[in-house]
Amino acid sequence: MFPNWKAEMTRLGVTCADIGAVLGKSSEWVENRLQGKASLPISAAMCIRNTFFEELSYDYLFSDKPISPKTE
Repeated sequence: MFPNWKAEMTRLGVTCADIGAVLGKSSEWVENRLQGKASLPISAAMCIRNTFFEELSYDYLFSDKPISPKTE
């Protein structure tokens, strides 16, 4: 569901376990959001972006379509 988020995780070597640790959630919780099996709370999206992908825009990172990266 979030192809850009997933691609950036791969590019930077960030794992679902890394994100889960910051959010206080399991890696399965993160994976379910990446796959669109559950919704991603805005507070979690903000924490993910601000912790791991600060140079990327929210529009790019959490788009449901692969698009070119935009920095803020």
